[in-house]
Parts: sequence; structure tokens; C-alpha cells
Amino acid sequence: MSMNNEGYTVNEMNAGTADAYYAPAKVKANGTYMVVPKQGYGSDVFGVLISVGLIFGGLSGQFVLRGTQSSSALVVAGFIFLVIDIIGIIMKSKKRSEFNARISKMHREEDEVLRNSRQLENEIPVKVAYDKSQSILLFNPAVNGVSLKKNVKGYVYEGTLNRQRNILNFEALDLTVVFDVKDANEIVFTLVNDKRDYSVVLPSNAELVATGVNVREF
Repeated sequence: MSMNNEGYTVNEMNAGTADAYYAPAKVKANGTYMVVPKQGYGSDVFGVLISVGLIFGGLSGQFVLRGTQSSSALVVAGFIFLVIDIIGIIMKSKKRSEFNARISKMHREEDEVLRNSRQLENEIPVKVAYDKSQSILLFNPAVNGVSLKKNVKGYVYEGTLNRQRNILNFEALDLTVVFDVKDANEIVFTLVNDKRDYSVVLPSNAELVATGVNVREF
């Protein structure tokens, strides 16, 4: 990856050619599909309480671990579950922090792209099509910060855009595409999956500007 004279990060597949800043038409995500972390810690706290209950139950001598008839074994089991619960909370908190940081970065990128993007006279339908085998997953794509609506019957996310220069992001993929609109009645991106590696294919009427955003001003 490198930066052109406008500050855009561009893919070097065609570096040195006339199409260096507008190719390739297929942009690969960094990493694979990411499950959006759940909000809240209700179930985690409940698990901690259960583990603490097992510990105190064993210490009281009134309860035993089934199959062992031992209160000490119940205490040990409670401590093991408690450690697992605490580790789960720590990992969940870490994933949530990383996810929030990535979402904040997405919003900054969107603001940068749209700051000087010319508005079009008419809205243009925009879609992100995906394979039927991926229908159970939620990719949550957004164009210019506006989420596209999932049409489960057509295996496509749908929305509109009204800018000359636009940015496509995915909540569940580390994948950013900045593109210019050519003359078009509809723009259809295609999300493809190859052995857990995801890429988005641009149509001919969406001209690739950047595959990542490291800009001071658009």
C-alpha cells in the first residue's frame, strides 16, 4: 500500500500504470469476518454470581458437587468457573474497546471523505450483493455513514447515495472503499468470500479512489 499525491492509500497491484489510482476493481478486507460484540454484561455478571454461589455453598458444607459428595470439590469448581467468567469479561471488554475504536475511525473517515464531496442532483440506488451461503451473517455495510438495509429475499443490502465521491464501510469487516460515481442509474457492489477472505468487487460505474483513508483533507 502507498499514498498518492492526494493522500489516499492506494493498492499497488497496478502501481506504475495509468490505472494505479483506480485499480484494482476488487478490494480485499483486512482480516476476516468479525462478530459485532454484544452490548452489556448482564449474562456475564449472572455467571459470576452463580460461580460465587457455588463457592459459598461449598464453604458452608451444606452443598456438595454432584457425583463426588464433596464440598471441597464444589468450591474448586466454583473457583474454576469464576476464573473463566472473569477472563470472559476481560476478553469481551477488549473486543468491545477494539470495535468501538474501529467504528470511531470509520466515522472520521466518512467525515473526511464527505467534507468536500459534491452533491448530486438526484439520488442513485446503491446495493451490496452477497452470496446466498453468507445470508446468515450480518455485514452491516454503510455508504457515507448511512446503513444499507438488508433484503433477505434478494441477498442484497440496499440504499441510496447522492454524492460524487463516496465511502463504503462494513461494520463486520475491516474494509473501506472510497469511490467516485460515474454516470449511473444504479451502483451494485458484490461481496465475495474465498476461504474466509472477504473482498468487495466494484462495478464499472464506481471508480476506485482509495482502499483506506489516511487523508488530511478531501
